[in-house]
Formats: sequence, structure tokens, C-alpha cells
Amino acid sequence: MEDDKTLRDLNDRVYQVNPKFGNGNRKRYVEKSTNDLNKNEKNTLVAGDKHFQVISTENGRWGFQGMAVAPIINGNPDYNQVTVVAAGTDPNDKLDVLEAVDGATNIGSLQEPVAEKFVDKMMRQHPDWKIMQLTGYSQSAYMLKVGAKYQIPTVTFNGWFQYGTLTSEEKIFMKNNANFFTNYRKKEDAVTWWNDFNSSSFNSDDFGTVVWLAGKSHHLADWQFDKTGMIILPDNPETQSAIKAQKERLLQVQLAKHMSRLTVIKRQLTASGGGLSTNEKLYLDSEASRIIVQKLASDFKLATEKLIAIYQTAITEAQELWQNTLYESRSMGTLLTEWEVRETLQMVGFTEQTVITNPCYTYQDKLTKIMTVASDFDRLTNEITAKISEIVQRDSDLAYQLKGI
Repeated sequence: MEDDKTLRDLNDRVYQVNPKFGNGNRKRYVEKSTNDLNKNEKNTLVAGDKHFQVISTENGRWGFQGMAVAPIINGNPDYNQVTVVAAGTDPNDKLDVLEAVDGATNIGSLQEPVAEKFVDKMMRQHPDWKIMQLTGYSQSAYMLKVGAKYQIPTVTFNGWFQYGTLTSEEKIFMKNNANFFTNYRKKEDAVTWWNDFNSSSFNSDDFGTVVWLAGKSHHLADWQFDKTGMIILPDNPETQSAIKAQKERLLQVQLAKHMSRLTVIKRQLTASGGGLSTNEKLYLDSEASRIIVQKLASDFKLATEKLIAIYQTAITEAQELWQNTLYESRSMGTLLTEWEVRETLQMVGFTEQTVITNPCYTYQDKLTKIMTVASDFDRLTNEITAKISEIVQRDSDLAYQLKGI
């Protein structure tokens, strides 16, 4: 999986699949071996801080351009981390502009079925490839529909998309897996405004996938990113679900980086052709275990944060329920004293003990158990890390080989 900055760059590069883009003067990306490239073609690109191999392209009907890329790890494309990107509207392409108009209506863009077939063809012809992510910009936010159909995480930028074009099955999947989908939009983006007036009132339910941010620009270059490569989101109630989705996606990005590093190490250790020593095998197994445990611990931490928020809300609501009920009971009349009000409430089982103390004790007990499991994850990670260090310390050859990686 890739971070937002890398996906933004891929959306900028994909236009060059079209041989006519930029009057045909720029080198275009094609799916070819290096030796077969023509003068005006290339098959690798840089996005974010990574190099990618272009492994499939489509310059198809209705103005569609798309490409699939795989990150280059130790000189080879990693087909377990494929990203598919579809080009947005090229204002110099009349057919592209026409489909942009269609895309703003309930019929949807005719480019979407072409994108769907492009993804489907790759999955059928290359079952060994793993498509981890889809992305699009502006008109090509229809990749959200493709993602919902094939259940692939999708990120789009400045995307107008009529969610009403989703099938019943796609709507159900998107609703139940909203964290799979992110549609970054700006509240005053004039280009998307004419589609749905930048308001959910003029569109169907987006299932919480649209992330509204301040700004007017429709340009890809104007998005701002933090040091992790994710779009900067203000911390407010409107963006909480998007922030959580970003955290989950960032974990996937970090996992991919760790696994890529492990792949490089394995290739380095096996480069001599003599097989792996016992210590080298132990190191690789331990490192893989450490990466997996760290990922599980991070996932658990995110889940813990969600549970803590739920329990904290429940505690607050219990306290408010008690105070509001007392207030309403007191206002029923002035003849009853405070103890008589409380005694009357007690007769129907409504006491501070039953409403606040007992539930909060249960909530706190569950939180304590959750924190215990989190602590166990930390302990396990530390134990594995210590074991890795021990292996490296007692094997000087292994230590020397790792120093150069």
C-alpha cells in the first residue's frame, strides 16, 4: 500500500499513458521490457520517494487511460504491492471532457466500465499479482466504484462521484467497509462544485468516504502532506473517522516497507547461492515474526483507541443520564425533598449505583484487560527483538552482511 503523497504523484504521472498527452512531446509510460522501449517511451517512474515499474497500461475507449505499477525492490518489481491508477480529465481531450460531463450525472462516466475491465483483466491474467490499492483524480473518482466491486481499498483526490451509481452489493460493501475508501475533497473547489454543489444534500449517501477540507484549488499539486506522506487533516469532530482510516492505511504502508526490507535482506543473504546458515534462517524468521507482531500490536492499539472512546462516551452518557433525570425529577414539583426524590427513583431501580458506579466499574475492568493485552504485545515484541540482537551478536558474518543493507 502507498501513502497519500505517492498516490498523488501517481495520479499526476498516469496522463502520460496517452501518446497524445502534451502534444506527444513527453515520454510516455508503457508496459514493455527496457530493451524494447522506443525513443519516446519509458517503463519506470518515481512517485513519492519510491521507484515503480509500469507493469500494465490501458489507453482505452471513452478517453480512459490507466496503468498498474509495482514498487521496485532491490532491482525487481514487487507484484505483491500493485497499485492501479486511472487518469483524470485531460482538458485537451474532447472525449475526456465529454465523459466528465457524463460522470456528473446519474449514468456515471463511461470510462468506469473500461477501468473495471482493466482491473478484471489483470486479476484474471496475472493471478500472482496482488492489487493492493486503486486511485484516481477528479473524473476518475469512479475508481471508488471499481474498488467497491472488487473490494479493493481506494483513495481519490478532488473527486466528483455519484454514489448513486453503485449497485446494491457495492453500497453494502462500502457502507460496511468505509475505511477502505477515501475521497479527499475541498469545500470550495469550483470544478467539483457543479457536480453536487459540494454538498451531500445534492448527492446520495457517501457512507462517510468523503473527507471535506478547506480550500478552493482543484490542482493535485496543492495538497499538503505530513512527514509520513499522508494528507494533513485538522483534528476536529468532522475528520475523526478519516484520521482513523489514515492511521490504518499508514500501518499498511509501514508493513509493506518492512516486508520489502526483509525481502531485500533475504535476497542479499542468498546471493552467494550457498543456501542459508542456521543463524541466517533464525534471523529471517525472527525478523518476520517481529514485523508481524508489531503490525498486530499497532492494529490492536488502534482498536483499543476506538474501544476507549466508546467506553468514555458511555461513562459520560451515564453521568449525563443521572444528572438529567435528577434535574427533571426535582422540577416535577417542589413538595418533595431531595432525599424523597432519590428514594422515589430508587423504588424503580434508578440509583447512582446502578446508573453510574456499576456500569463504570464494568467499563474500567474491560479497559484494564485491554491494556494488559497491549502490554503483552509490547513484551513479545521486545523478546523477539532481543533474540534478533542475540543472533546477530554471535554471528559476525551475519552482522557484517547486514551492515551493508
